[in-house]
Amino acid sequence: MKIALAQIQPIAGSIATNMATHLQFIERAAKEKVKLIVFPELSLTGYEPRLAKTHTVLTSDGYLQFFRDACEKHHITIAVGAPVQADEGIAIGMLVFQRKPGLEIYEKQLLHPDEELYFTPGKKQLIFEVKKNKIAPAICYESLQPKHAVQAKALGAEMYIVSAAKTGGGMIMAEDHYAEIAKTYQMPVLVCNSIGFCDDFMSEGLSAVWDKNGKKIAQLSTDTAGLLIYDSETNIATTHY
Repeated sequence: MKIALAQIQPIAGSIATNMATHLQFIERAAKEKVKLIVFPELSLTGYEPRLAKTHTVLTSDGYLQFFRDACEKHHITIAVGAPVQADEGIAIGMLVFQRKPGLEIYEKQLLHPDEELYFTPGKKQLIFEVKKNKIAPAICYESLQPKHAVQAKALGAEMYIVSAAKTGGGMIMAEDHYAEIAKTYQMPVLVCNSIGFCDDFMSEGLSAVWDKNGKKIAQLSTDTAGLLIYDSETNIATTHY
C-alpha cells in the first residue's frame, strides 16, 4: 500500500486557500496510486490555537464535500487536520475521509500545556483500516508520550501515523524516539510535518518515514512543500517536490 505525507505550508485562518492546496496534493498523490494521504496538524486552518474558536470545522460544513468527492473519485483515504467541535469544547482533530465507513474523527488525547487554554482532550484512540492495514493516528505532542504508542499497539495498530507542527530542532530531537517506537512495536512510523510560520514558531518540515526495524528510509527538506510516498509492501519511499 502506498501512503503519502503531504508536507504543506498552511495559510493561517484561510480555509479556502488551504482547501485548494489540499486538493492539489490529493490529485498529485492519486496519480501515484496512493491509498492514504496524510496532512499536518491543523492543516486546514494552520496551527493557530488562538483561531480555533472562530475557525472550528463542523461535519456539516459544505466544503468538506470536496474531500468526500475526492475520496470517492480516487479511492483514496484522506486525513486532514482541523479544530473540531467536541462534547466539552474544541478538540485538535484529524478528519479521516473514507469511502466506507465514511468520515471518522480522531481527537488529540494528550495536549501540550500551551494547548490546554484553547482545546479539550479527546477520550478515545481511533484505529482505522486502509487495505486491511490497521492504522493508529497520533497528533504531534502526544506522539512523544510513550503511553500513546503503547495504547495504539494494544489496540492492534500496524502503522503509526503522526500529523505534526514542529520546529526543525523538535523534529531532529524526536528522531530517536520515533525510531524506537518503530523498532519496539514492529510497525512503520510516518510523521507529516508542516512548513512555515505557526503561532509563535517556525514549522520546519523534515517529514519522514521509519520502517518497522527503526530505520529512517526517507525524509523531506526543512522548507519545501512536497510529498513523501511510502510503499509498505516494498519498504521503499520516494520524495516529490
